[in-house]
Amino acid sequence: VMKYYHGTTKENYNDILKHGFKKEKIGQGWGSTYGKGFYFTPHYDMATSYADSDEYIICIEISENTNLFPLQKRYSPMNHHHKRELQKIKQQLAETCDGYKTIDNEEIILFENKHITVVSPS
Repeated sequence: VMKYYHGTTKENYNDILKHGFKKEKIGQGWGSTYGKGFYFTPHYDMATSYADSDEYIICIEISENTNLFPLQKRYSPMNHHHKRELQKIKQQLAETCDGYKTIDNEEIILFENKHITVVSPS
């Protein structure tokens, strides 16, 4: 089992603890650099940069057999070519991968919420 962190707003924090991560919330706020997905980091400090305060960090676990595709370069949310490239990769991987792992291993992006277990507030 691997632990990751997710920083969020006060209102989303309470909703996530009560109902889990919702697919309809994808793409709101910060989560769009690598396309639509659930964004997590193994670094608590990095998660705090996305949260209203360090009170709103959620710790999650994902199974070690979650299949993450290792991206081979950095992507920019402002680059339309990068967005198209990521969409193509996601379409090709849809049946075989559960998400991405960034080249620097700073973030994972899961396409679905089925692999996420909320452990507790941080």
